[in-house]
Amino acid sequence: PVEELCAVLERQAREFASPQLAIAVLAKWAEQGTPAVGTALGSAVSAPAFVLRGSGGEDEYLSFHQVLLKSKAFELALESCTGAPALRSALLSGRGPGGSSEPLGEALHKLAELVLLPKALALWSVLLEALLASSGPKRGNGDAASAVGGVDWGPWARQVIVMLKRRWRAVALPEVVRKLDGQIAQLRHSAAGSAAEALEPTDTTVSSGPGLLRAGGASAGGGGSGGLPPSQRG
Repeated sequence: PVEELCAVLERQAREFASPQLAIAVLAKWAEQGTPAVGTALGSAVSAPAFVLRGSGGEDEYLSFHQVLLKSKAFELALESCTGAPALRSALLSGRGPGGSSEPLGEALHKLAELVLLPKALALWSVLLEALLASSGPKRGNGDAASAVGGVDWGPWARQVIVMLKRRWRAVALPEVVRKLDGQIAQLRHSAAGSAAEALEPTDTTVSSGPGLLRAGGASAGGGGSGGLPPSQRG
């Protein structure tokens, strides 16, 4: 069930004990959430379907990508990677003018491509920087020592990430539209075939026409003089 898988993903995100473990889990999520070639992102056919029990008794079938979006695993993974000393150090060690190039940063970025809206990726480096700054060493008053401009941008970054996440229901819309389009095309084809059959003349109509004409001709002019009044017979 979807609820159980969400709980498993969130627990895994909280238990990142080392950069290696975090990289392995993030890579597995990205692999399972990436659709197969030729299928839409979020399509239930791109991965094994997971059942979401509906309150009205109607079940929904979600892909792993949808389950990942429905859960808080991505947000919790960011908290672990930017907060745990070993993971935070790994992220900071690879950051430079050209951006993050170390394995943990790449794994997070690849997962962000699946979780965040496409155009939101332009803000990814800024959001990650804000989270790293917010999770750094604290001053005596509890504020982040590395806060940019004296402001802790961590809460802002967390809210922005939540707002920029793809909606788990919306990602399946392209697949639903594709199926509906196919069904409409089939109905249109069936309707066109039925109309053509209705307009085509039947065998009875074709054969009975001349027959009736022949029969009428025989009645009107057949039988020679037998068809003339008695006064006109030769």
